[in-house]
Amino acid sequence: MDAEIFFQLSPLAQCCLTPDLLLVKWNDAFEQLAGIPVWANDPLQKFIPAKALKEVHALITSLNNGETKELTFALRTNTVKTAPITWKTHLNQDNLLYFIQLQNQPGPKAKETKETAKKAPSISLDSLTSMVNQSGDLISRFDKQLRFTFVNQELLRQAKKLTTGQFLGKTTKEMAPLLGISQENFTQWTNDLQQVLDTGKEVMHHNHVNLPTHTVHFQTMMFPDYSDGAISGVLVITRIINELKNTEVKLREQKNLLKLVFDCMQEGVMVIDLEKNFVLSNKTARTAIPIDLSTKNYEEWAQQVESFYPDKKTILPPEEIPVIKALSGETVFDHLGYYKHKKTKEGVFIIMNASPLTDASGKLIGAVAVFNNVSDRIKTQEQIASSLATLQGIIESTQDMVVAIDKNYSILAINSPGRKSFANVAGKLIDKDSNLIEVLANRPDLAEGVKLSWYRALQGETYMMMHEAEMGSNDTRYFESVYSPMYDAKGSVIGATMVGREVTEKLEQESEIKELVNRLMKLNQQFEEKNKALLAGEEELSAANEELKTQQEELQHTVDELAARNFELDQLVYKMSHDIRSPLTSVLGLTNVMKVDPDQSQWPVYINHIENRVLTLDRFVQSMISYAKANRNVTEAQLIDFGALLEQSKHDLAYMKGFDSIDITLEYKGENSAFYGDLFRLKILFNNIVSNAIKYQNPYAESHYLQVLVDQTPKQAVLTFTDNGIGIKEDHIAKIFDMFYRATEHTDGSGLGLYIVKQTVEKMKGKISLESQYGKMTKFIVVLPNMEKA
Repeated sequence: MDAEIFFQLSPLAQCCLTPDLLLVKWNDAFEQLAGIPVWANDPLQKFIPAKALKEVHALITSLNNGETKELTFALRTNTVKTAPITWKTHLNQDNLLYFIQLQNQPGPKAKETKETAKKAPSISLDSLTSMVNQSGDLISRFDKQLRFTFVNQELLRQAKKLTTGQFLGKTTKEMAPLLGISQENFTQWTNDLQQVLDTGKEVMHHNHVNLPTHTVHFQTMMFPDYSDGAISGVLVITRIINELKNTEVKLREQKNLLKLVFDCMQEGVMVIDLEKNFVLSNKTARTAIPIDLSTKNYEEWAQQVESFYPDKKTILPPEEIPVIKALSGETVFDHLGYYKHKKTKEGVFIIMNASPLTDASGKLIGAVAVFNNVSDRIKTQEQIASSLATLQGIIESTQDMVVAIDKNYSILAINSPGRKSFANVAGKLIDKDSNLIEVLANRPDLAEGVKLSWYRALQGETYMMMHEAEMGSNDTRYFESVYSPMYDAKGSVIGATMVGREVTEKLEQESEIKELVNRLMKLNQQFEEKNKALLAGEEELSAANEELKTQQEELQHTVDELAARNFELDQLVYKMSHDIRSPLTSVLGLTNVMKVDPDQSQWPVYINHIENRVLTLDRFVQSMISYAKANRNVTEAQLIDFGALLEQSKHDLAYMKGFDSIDITLEYKGENSAFYGDLFRLKILFNNIVSNAIKYQNPYAESHYLQVLVDQTPKQAVLTFTDNGIGIKEDHIAKIFDMFYRATEHTDGSGLGLYIVKQTVEKMKGKISLESQYGKMTKFIVVLPNMEKA
């Protein structure tokens, strides 16, 4: 028989299974009787009780190819088990197992009464013949010798030019050549006719005939024909089902496509019936949670899995699990839970939506759940929270005011100096997620000023502004702020940052400098007048001129020093504002991108960028600390061991990139006399020069080295540091010790290192010089006086 043909037109339930009892084909009657969705490769155990499954297994082992047997069992439908149903089972030549529902056996024959006899309708033989001839089915009758005794008009039409007389009295074997049908097909036909005559039971089969131009698929039912209580022949009804076959193939293809789409869904989907059996689940569902749903019901699953609320501590009651809750008719959205396997301790976070499942009449038949494993998302959110906490810690460590807002003026980040300053100016407390404009709703003047201050930054411009604020009666403060835009990954402005600090003291210093200059001008005028008055006496005039010259030089030196310090202060403020703001802007921009980017696979890349920017900020802060310490005025003379000093520097820089690839050595020459110096500043000197040698190694050199030569005398020590790094171009050497000057862009240094080195040497009353050949070597020569002798 052809296992590809199913009887969609038959009212009897029919299905076909593989030797492993996986569903291959089924008809509408079977699906209607099952009352639940039927899918290709569904296991038979989904539809029948366990006891019946054992009987089917026993039947398979005893059933021979081509043999037919009967078996009685009930189906497990959507609500209850059906009444026992007798199934005809058949194993075909393709080793496929067919189940066909037999018609219910008729009950005892009712006793005929006169009344019922009178009411029974009578149908004439002509009327019956007319009805049969009008049928679209092929209808025939055979006698006990298996000869045609009747054929209807539809059979004659399909037989093409054959007449009734050519059929009557002929056997199937005799008709085969006339119909162009193979003897093999008619052999099966003959065997089935004989089976009906021998057993008195109806036979149903499916077959096909390969005609010269096409293949005809048909379904045949054979019934015994009784006369005087004995079998006198066989009635045969055949229906051509080519169109049904094509429809069934298309339906199967659509269902298989639907199942493929179903299994390819990123969301897990599972369906349970009212008895809490897992009726259906896709591939994602079977891998998203710790237990395979394909052969388990909820009660078995609950014995192996612990359910928790998102805190992973509070037990989630069974009745609160969304898919179970949906069995009571309630729909649940976006429920987050944590499910852990009791044995393996493996746990996952699941977001689940669940809703009741009803049949066409609206009757509750189960529940469906759609869910996602969001464990990676939860982990990433925890990492983001940790990064944001680190970022908040960094901005809290600075004395500058740091504020970041989105385009709606909602605060994304703010540190304590920023909160304090806002509270002093506006008399309002603000924090993260506050909206600047809403907080200042009752202060329209300040709200308008906020908009004006931030407007250009929200348009993509970077600029500096000076603000004047009244802190109280007779207390005016001045603030200098740098405003910068924040961008997302596509380069669109998503907000802005402000880094500011109070500059009241700086402005007062500038005012003092101006006053000092004015005094200088007045003194100069006075000295000129005095010089004129003393012209009468040559000696007095000469002395006065010398005194005036000395005072002028001292005053000019004071003015120059103040101007230089003021310039350094300006440079320092600008550099700090830029080098603190730049990584902060990058970090805040990346965290906002992560909030809106649905592609979670990119989040580890964003987190790595955040870490790099935070480390850049940390290195700058360390440079500023070294700068502050190097410029202190106090010096302390201690006995210096240069060997121990170099080893300490190597220990401090051991984890620096490139440390393991450079050879650092120390050599002594001259007298072995005691040398006293400022240990703290010498550490700054060694750390900066050694770190530069590590950082600027020549990538084309076969080996890398730093040689330190110490030449001691009772009066001084001459330290020579020689490396074979990338060297310094000649046009950079004159500016190499300037504040924030960088001779190469190959690294992300702050530009303070060698400036701090020079300041440190000068604080110790020493001198430093430089020799370099670009691409070959760099040599620093430091001459320091012995502080004990000084």
